[in-house]
Amino acid sequence: MYAYAESSVPKITIILRKAFGGAYIAMGSKHLGADFVYAWPGAQISVMGAEGAIDIMYNKKLLTIEENEKQYFRNKMIENYNQKYMSSLMAEKEGYVDEIVFPEQTREKIYRDLFSLINKKPRISIEKKHGNMPL
Repeated sequence: MYAYAESSVPKITIILRKAFGGAYIAMGSKHLGADFVYAWPGAQISVMGAEGAIDIMYNKKLLTIEENEKQYFRNKMIENYNQKYMSSLMAEKEGYVDEIVFPEQTREKIYRDLFSLINKKPRISIEKKHGNMPL
């Protein structure tokens, strides 16, 4: 991952379905130096999946609710979390994604980006390609 982050080649990421937490960051995010990051309209981008987030956020409340109400409450909170935090629109608004593209636009978008990055220069000029990996 260190070598990937330090590489100076063009990096273009397309999020098709789900990108959660560390996996999102490690697989070509803006945080790791991607030049362009796109998402398809149905993509979900978040710190974690809705089920895990709801279990953490509402842990105390879930412990106090009766069993027959617990599943209804949990499902409602998961639905709200999905709508509010996991949409590709939210990721675009927050700057994690440059643009939302439709599947049929993807090939043209990648072509144009590769063409625009044809003369990409490394961010910093150093004599050696990679530094020492932090341990």
